[in-house]
Amino acid sequence: MSTMEALDKKQKKPRETSEPGKQTGQQTGQQTGSVDPSDAIKLSDQLKKSPRGELRWWLVICLMLVPIGIAMLVFILVSTSSKGKPATSTASTAVNRVRVGVQQVGSIAAPDVATRYRGLVVPRRESSLSFRRSGPVENVMVDAGDALKAGDTIAVLDTSDLIAQADLADSEQRVAKAQFDEAIAGPRKQTIAAAEARVEQLEAQLIASRNRLNRRQRLVKARAASIEELQDEQQATDRLTAATNEAESQLQELIEGTRSEQIQAAKARLDMSAASRRLIDVQLSDSRIVAPFDCVITERLIDEGSVVGPNQAVVSIAEQPPLEANFGVPASTASTLNIGDEVQISVGKNGDRRQSGTVVRMQPRVDPITRTREMVVEFDTDEISLIGQPATLWLSADRLRDRQALASTVKKDTEANFWIPSGSLVRGVRGLWAIYAARPDETNASSGATKGFDATVSLLDAKIIKTAGPMSLVTVSLSADDWIITDGVHRVAPGVHVTGIVR
Repeated sequence: MSTMEALDKKQKKPRETSEPGKQTGQQTGQQTGSVDPSDAIKLSDQLKKSPRGELRWWLVICLMLVPIGIAMLVFILVSTSSKGKPATSTASTAVNRVRVGVQQVGSIAAPDVATRYRGLVVPRRESSLSFRRSGPVENVMVDAGDALKAGDTIAVLDTSDLIAQADLADSEQRVAKAQFDEAIAGPRKQTIAAAEARVEQLEAQLIASRNRLNRRQRLVKARAASIEELQDEQQATDRLTAATNEAESQLQELIEGTRSEQIQAAKARLDMSAASRRLIDVQLSDSRIVAPFDCVITERLIDEGSVVGPNQAVVSIAEQPPLEANFGVPASTASTLNIGDEVQISVGKNGDRRQSGTVVRMQPRVDPITRTREMVVEFDTDEISLIGQPATLWLSADRLRDRQALASTVKKDTEANFWIPSGSLVRGVRGLWAIYAARPDETNASSGATKGFDATVSLLDAKIIKTAGPMSLVTVSLSADDWIITDGVHRVAPGVHVTGIVR
């Protein structure tokens, strides 16, 4: 038997053996793709025994190596292509990122909304005027609605009794003035001259009396006169001596002038008369009511002929425009305003017409009952009839936004208030609201301000304070320079890698 016939028998034998399970044998042959190892060894030995068989053997080996070489070549080509094109892989990954619209939360403009506070229009100053003394009203020169300048006379009392008292005081004052002038001037020269003449006369009489007394003494010694006559002469001389001394003292008093005490007394009497006259002048002034400032008469309460008492109101006045409006605002809102700030107010029940006003005063403490601070806004108007009408203070959300921007400058983890589009809100856990924040990757975080950037989505809880149309004011743990997703929130979830497109 030749070698080829033996090989054919060896190959036919397995096929015959596997005939009962032909389908299973075909599957096994397809999985292995080779003959039985023992048969291959026997076959190789037979092939090596002849040159033709050896050639067939090498042909079989080459056929087995061809698939292995092709597989290795494909592997090398794929590896080389992968190493030479890394950018293509990255670009392919970038294409797979979700593109969403993002905005910096601090750059979102607040909506044009305003908070309203009710108040009342009042004049800057108002008063009820009255007389300081009692008496009959002689004339009321104004009526309700009249405009007055400061110093204009409003009403007058009957002052006839005061005029008589004033005349009497004037007379008393003139008397006191004359007495004071006389005390200052002192005695007249003629009075002094008369006193000097009186002293000289008494001195002459005293000399004559002393001469007679001497003669009487000699006569008594000569027993020519009685002792009684001597005693009478002695008494006459003593009287003249006393009179002379008195006259000399009076003359000296006149020469020295009026005493200082008398001058002071005269001055006091003059001051008393002058004070009495001024008191009457004050009473005359209190008998008139004058306008203390530029004002408008709001109410007339007394007519002529009425007898009024002290502090009984006669008219009510209000200062002329500009007017003021008083508002009670929360302490947190008042802290955002300063003296001199311009605000918008409207006057009237409907409040259709707005006008600007200026904050002029603010109560420094909070009212313990209303828990508000009183704020006074001055506004310019010529309509005095607005006094007593309701007013509305309009505070825009810009002030709140500026206050929130100041609060958001603290550390990044601190909660702050921001206006965001209501469409950015999504349902969070436990029925709460949340927003998606876009955290820029470290490799391109610096380019996010001008173009798109890669980022990772994170979910943050948000507390809604209020809504205004398509915008909502929320409290969230973000700073002003953080990014939030405003467009495409339905396409992302926490942890998803996205490409943020700056809106």
